[in-house]
Amino acid sequence: KQQQFTCFLPQQENGIELELPYITNRQKQIINLLAQGRPSKEIAHILKISKNTVDNHRQRLLKKFNVSSSAELVAKSAGLY
Repeated sequence: KQQQFTCFLPQQENGIELELPYITNRQKQIINLLAQGRPSKEIAHILKISKNTVDNHRQRLLKKFNVSSSAELVAKSAGLY
């Protein structure tokens, strides 16, 4: 008897494809730096923008992904972009 496995891609939930929120290239950069554990001040320095701008991007991303922390944001967006 042959075994059959079902594989769900990260953008799928219960076999139904999820619609991903649109994010800008800058927001992708910020997610990647957050995934590396870098704080806002360091992200600002690397991207040559202000810390307030980084924090604004982070807040918009939290809303887009409907999460309440940067760790949840990184986990939910991992492998999607």
